Amino acid sequence: MRCFCAIMLPSAAQVSIHQWLSQSPPTLLATPGLRWQPPESWHLTLRFLNHVSSLQSQQFITAFASQIQRTCFHITLTQAIWFPNAKNPKGLALALQPCATLVDLAGQINQSVAEFSFPADPRAFLPHITLARTQSVNHPLPDVPSQPLNLTVSVTHWQFMQSFTKPSGSEYQVLQQFSLQ
Repeated sequence: MRCFCAIMLPSAAQVSIHQWLSQSPPTLLATPGLRWQPPESWHLTLRFLNHVSSLQSQQFITAFASQIQRTCFHITLTQAIWFPNAKNPKGLALALQPCATLVDLAGQINQSVAEFSFPADPRAFLPHITLARTQSVNHPLPDVPSQPLNLTVSVTHWQFMQSFTKPSGSEYQVLQQFSLQ
């Protein structure tokens, strides 16, 4: 099964982001080749694990529950960006203000999975929330909204998720939720 660790956005944040996006230029909202993600699937990936066995999944859940103890914290969603960059975008995303606690949580998750000889993620941790994915865009992309979002979200828990790839896009299921203190 395809798994990852994430922070799912609370419904109040989803509503705020959706309202903010509705004020975007129509050229952005109707961009050909841009597949918008449903608000209930908006999340911040802490660690993508890709394919794991059922046994590994249970081992990770047990390790996360016993090894990762964090306090609640806040993240601030700042502005829309073409991710990872405007030259070769994979999607439209929300950038975050730097947050040491978030980076530390992602690092603890990486340490936990490394104990099971799971391969390290070769990519740097670049926290963002994907709003839309690009599909072979062969035309200039419109500018992202210039109005900053500056939405602060309380992070009180994180999830171990399973991803299902479907023709309409990915769907997610929470396998385990971990509360922060």
